[in-house]
Amino acid sequence: MAEDLPETIIEAGASGADEAGADYFEAVKQTKKQLILSALDNAQGNITEAAKLLGLYPTYLHRLMRNLDLKSARHKQSGGGDADAAKASAVGDDRGRSSGKFSLP
Repeated sequence: MAEDLPETIIEAGASGADEAGADYFEAVKQTKKQLILSALDNAQGNITEAAKLLGLYPTYLHRLMRNLDLKSARHKQSGGGDADAAKASAVGDDRGRSSGKFSLP
């Protein structure tokens, strides 16, 4: 039983487990980032196409990108916010006005 071990061994095991857990979660986070960036590159910055490549819903990919701080990477790959603005104007997006349309940022 763990309570039968000397305190020094218990403390050493606990701190090692915390470090290993942190390393694991950081590795998972970095792997997710690499997969998403690779899919975005293959899809030429198109999130819907990248989501298809990854087998995800586009809304979930958006959430992952936001949680992993990858929104700036998307703008770098798509040439900045100008591409998004051009896309929005092409579909008749009236941001700030009550047009009844739903638009993504």
